[in-house]
Amino acid sequence: LLTIHANESNYMSLGNIYYNAEKYEKAISAYQKALTYNSKNTIAYNNICSAYNELGKWKEASENCEKALKIDSSFVLAKNNLNWAKENIKK
Repeated sequence: LLTIHANESNYMSLGNIYYNAEKYEKAISAYQKALTYNSKNTIAYNNICSAYNELGKWKEASENCEKALKIDSSFVLAKNNLNWAKENIKK
């Protein structure tokens, strides 16, 4: 019998599976669960931002990338995703 333990890494992997399957709401939920184990997970915040970008929810996307950048101001991917969200807010 296979037992899967809930932890940050497994929720990140689950989020990635949902994201790649274009199930963005489920991906966001999984990444948010990963954050309950590590509130400083910049990749989770960035991935939430990216999923919100895919859903066209630019404000929510911006908020999550800003959280990632507060933790690591040099996170280039988060900067790029934030810029994408902000450009679309202007449209």
